[in-house]
Amino acid sequence: MEKFIYRSDLALEMKEQIEDDFNEVYESYQDSSITVEKINLDSDYNEFNKKKGFYLSLRFEDIEIEHNREEIIDVLTRELMKLFDGYDLTSGSKVLVVGLGNELLSCDALGPFLQDGLLVTNHIDEEILRQESLKRVALLIPRVKGQTGLETAEVVMGVTDLFKPELVIVVDALATKSMRRVHRVIQISDTGIHPGSGVGNYTKEINSETLKCPVLAIGVPTVVDVASISYDVIELMERYFADNIANPSSKLKVGKREQYQGELDQNQKELLFGEIGKLNDDEKRILLNEIIEPVGLNMIVTSKSVDEEVKQLSKIISHSLNQALHYQGT
Repeated sequence: MEKFIYRSDLALEMKEQIEDDFNEVYESYQDSSITVEKINLDSDYNEFNKKKGFYLSLRFEDIEIEHNREEIIDVLTRELMKLFDGYDLTSGSKVLVVGLGNELLSCDALGPFLQDGLLVTNHIDEEILRQESLKRVALLIPRVKGQTGLETAEVVMGVTDLFKPELVIVVDALATKSMRRVHRVIQISDTGIHPGSGVGNYTKEINSETLKCPVLAIGVPTVVDVASISYDVIELMERYFADNIANPSSKLKVGKREQYQGELDQNQKELLFGEIGKLNDDEKRILLNEIIEPVGLNMIVTSKSVDEEVKQLSKIISHSLNQALHYQGT
């Protein structure tokens, strides 16, 4: 069978799929409770829709806990400050932040919600900016083509051409292959962004070539397709049965429990799941896609807590940008 290419905007998920053949620069470390992963691609991976450049991912747990949100802001601020140092930003430098998406659709509202937390300063008097060591930050929320009739990339290109920033930061919602990563990863890259590509809506790219200036893209996965969720359920079932085989006294019951840790051997998989148990991971994904896609059920879905969590994630990104841009002591 061919290798299955799933919907995902995350570089770390591409790395997982080609682990044995992954020869690019990779670094991972722990900062507080946050796992930071850095990937540098020396060439394009067109089959995964990944461009040459760097990808930095922050992986974290429940953002409903205030302490977790504070840790994410601290780590994200530090990582952004390191990146901004490479662009030689000084007091008065122009930075355009672009919040992509549709604020009327919760899972796509990450970018538009920046208006509630980002500190914009481009309208402030030059003398005050200099005294306070502030950058000239402007915020653009171009909305989506279905609302304006205009190509989003062209709107951003027009504003960039007039504003002439030293750096453009684009914030958008992403797609993931795993429900467990929805609202649990922040990805930063210098490769720009292709709005809607993760869910099959292809539009013009927004990157350093199209805007003629450096571009950083910040994104959070907010959606996943049904085929990927179905695969996750099969994997959970395997681990669930493995845990109960390892602990026969444990009862099969519905109730909250920790993440399943067990692994079935090949014979157990085939005994419990029949022909499906004989398939490898890629073959399972291809089968699920072949079953679901033709009948129009491979929908794009999100979590039940999307409304509040997207607002919190937008605040986390806004606060981190505020601190990294304005309070570096430059």
